Amino acid sequence: MNSVTMVDSSEVREERREYLPLNYRRAEANVDTAKEIIGENLFQSLPQRKLVTPLWSVGIPGKRFRTARPIAIRVYFEDGLYFAENDTLLLYGTGASPEEAITDLGFHIIHFYQYYCKLDWSQVTGDAVRLKRLYENLLFEE
Repeated sequence: MNSVTMVDSSEVREERREYLPLNYRRAEANVDTAKEIIGENLFQSLPQRKLVTPLWSVGIPGKRFRTARPIAIRVYFEDGLYFAENDTLLLYGTGASPEEAITDLGFHIIHFYQYYCKLDWSQVTGDAVRLKRLYENLLFEE
């Protein structure tokens, strides 16, 4: 399985600072999304082991995508596994660490982005109409 690469740049870091709460604690992690607020030590100290972090960009080998606006990712720990999810996209990822869960979610985001962008409007009904519209405006290939 290829690893999803979370992409970061100094411009994106500057944009992020506008969205961070004033009372966050700095922590380190191995993913390039919201390093300031995801970290195992910080995660362990949360009472319910839940947090919300923005996802700014995702990538797979050979392709990088930047989000039109940050995607709010809820990360939590349950039954010995980390989950990263977004209710609007109806997607989640799992892993042995917060980073693995976000990476897994990134795979799903890219997969469904490519899937919905290939569909013709005549092929979607119900909630798929909302998701197609959302995905078409969600990511921009760099």
